[in-house]
Amino acid sequence: MFIGHLGAGLALKHFDKKTNLAWFFVSVLFPDLLLWIFVLLGVEEVIVPVNFDKLHYLKFFFPYSHSLLGTIVWSILVYVAADVITKRRKTAILMGAGVLSHFLFDIFVHTPDLSVFGNNSVLLGLGLWNSIYIALLVELVFYFTGLYIYLKGTKGLAFGGKYGMYIFSGLLIAAAFISQVLSPEPLDGKEVAGSALLSVILVILISYWLDKKRVPLEPTPASNSTNIQ
Repeated sequence: MFIGHLGAGLALKHFDKKTNLAWFFVSVLFPDLLLWIFVLLGVEEVIVPVNFDKLHYLKFFFPYSHSLLGTIVWSILVYVAADVITKRRKTAILMGAGVLSHFLFDIFVHTPDLSVFGNNSVLLGLGLWNSIYIALLVELVFYFTGLYIYLKGTKGLAFGGKYGMYIFSGLLIAAAFISQVLSPEPLDGKEVAGSALLSVILVILISYWLDKKRVPLEPTPASNSTNIQ
């Protein structure tokens, strides 16, 4: 899952209008950022199945970035870091929750490969990837729900603010369809990790710029605390 996680980030922004959307994208994609870095370092593994042309999904060995215990630990660390940096408890709680949401959303689509405590523990996953179009539909429901919440609470400035998020969303949806349905078989896991890491970073940077072009519909009270902007 990728675009579905972004829906969670969009929804979280609604509850903290002072913090740039990009930071909520960082939080909901944090386990994936770790996964791709860990794969490139040889700590975790992306496995291209021999029948990829039929499955259209990858298999993973990711006990550190994507186990339930690991996700809880990363969620706490992100919460602490955000609390120290922003000095705003609400921002820290939302960013920590964003990390935790990643595991909860992944359960819907992954085949049972999400471990509870790491190696040799119970594996979770409802396996919607076995019906790839249903999995994609679920992701789109998550994304459009978050997008609706985000757009309802903000107003665009100039062309970029008014239409940028719609254009961005169209590109994300097209990329999600191509990657999950039409993508050719990758050469190996590190090729996947490299391109995926660049894609995540690009999405975060674009979202930072787009959110700068939108303002909350309701003014937020002034504060002397440090905000992530």
